[in-house]
Amino acid sequence: MVVWVPDWPVHCLVVDLPPGGTGAVVHSERIEVASGAARSAGVRSGMSIREATYVCPDLICLPRDPDREARAFSAVVDAFDSVAAGVECVRPGVARCRARGPARWHGSEEAAASALVSAIEEAVGVECFVGIADGPVASLEAAREGRIVPAGENQLFLGRIPLHRALWAVPVAMADRAAEAIELLTGLGVHTCADFLALGRGRVCERFGDVGERLWILASGDDAAVLPSERAQADITVEYDIDGGGESVQTMTVP
Repeated sequence: MVVWVPDWPVHCLVVDLPPGGTGAVVHSERIEVASGAARSAGVRSGMSIREATYVCPDLICLPRDPDREARAFSAVVDAFDSVAAGVECVRPGVARCRARGPARWHGSEEAAASALVSAIEEAVGVECFVGIADGPVASLEAAREGRIVPAGENQLFLGRIPLHRALWAVPVAMADRAAEAIELLTGLGVHTCADFLALGRGRVCERFGDVGERLWILASGDDAAVLPSERAQADITVEYDIDGGGESVQTMTVP
């Protein structure tokens, strides 16, 4: 079971944006993520700030803040914890757990997914999508579509997914080699997971070694361990009321 919050960098950064306002997170003078209202106005990821503000003059551009994204997402993970056990934060915006327990507790996978959406919307107030499928790649793609993929249809569903979508689930130590392998395969006409599986496991592992083995596991929908991100602690705020004589900083700092 995977929960996906679209546009998370925008959700957690544009706190001063009015409801329905147009905002975007930028990096190196280019748009990384745009809010739904900004996308409706024509703003797209990869645009230069100049081009984006031309098509949307009211656009508010803010810098990326990974630390704040992680801290803010802890509230989503806490809400997830109230519905299921063993929750892992994959990255800010994406968290997952095994679906069997929540489905048994709530009566069905559909009921568990509905309870999770309600818990997150009530606790955090953001729109999220839940997906259930076999394997990390298929489950995240199912979340992007907000659907539950029956076990018997998992291979068909996963087969149409582009192979490069599996890169996020590859260990960091082999990420560069996996990207190179996928680039080579794409140049040879191997675009989807189904295309990749059609090559045969033996040939793939012989040519790409441990990288090919890992990609094969992900493309076939088998369960694979994904290194979770550490859960960031929320900001700590302390307030102290001063009875008297605290009208100025000088008064409070002089012993």
